[in-house]
Amino acid sequence: RPGMFVEAKLAVGELTLPAVPKAAVTKRGATWRVFAVVDDKLEERVVQLGPDAPGDLATIARGLAADEPVAGKVDETTADGATVR
Repeated sequence: RPGMFVEAKLAVGELTLPAVPKAAVTKRGATWRVFAVVDDKLEERVVQLGPDAPGDLATIARGLAADEPVAGKVDETTADGATVR
């Protein structure tokens, strides 16, 4: 009816996603990738980015576990299987 209003609160939950430095994410072709560090070697992972994060962080919706370390800075020369120094 005219003049009436409603106030509502919606519980939408909270989503926790891994966050990595934006410098750790690279786009190759149509896919985003990060390089996880496994046994002192780089392991290329195709990832799906999540919602925008503050500052210099990128959230990862799929393709990387929250506790997996990643190479902090990658570029087009970073290779799968490379030894971490």
